[in-house]
Amino acid sequence: MAFHEKAEQRLKTEHPELAKALMEQRQAEQQKAALATAKAAADKAAEKAVAGFKALATKREGKFFGYGDSGKQWDALPDELKATIESFNKQPATARSMELERMRENFKRTPGAAEKLTQQLEQGTDRGFER
Repeated sequence: MAFHEKAEQRLKTEHPELAKALMEQRQAEQQKAALATAKAAADKAAEKAVAGFKALATKREGKFFGYGDSGKQWDALPDELKATIESFNKQPATARSMELERMRENFKRTPGAAEKLTQQLEQGTDRGFER
């Protein structure tokens, strides 16, 4: 038995209420760290989804190769995403930045939505691109 384990066992035996308080504190710190990690992951996923959406909207607006009306990458995207991009591109620049910020905040609250958008964005690059 290591020194740390012996000391912990002795603490439990001689001062059970203190051992319990320390254990609860340790658990609270672990929960706090887990929440911080989850928040960081959600923030990162939100940023990735918004950046991907913005890039795709820019490609569509500029009719980049594959993103015109008959482009393979454009056709590979789900209709709902196409409609969202078209609606976004019709907005003035100031409204676009506000919409991107709204999306970012929404994705931070619901990371599953960010993941769904990221998967949809990848459909346009995976299915539509040929070598």
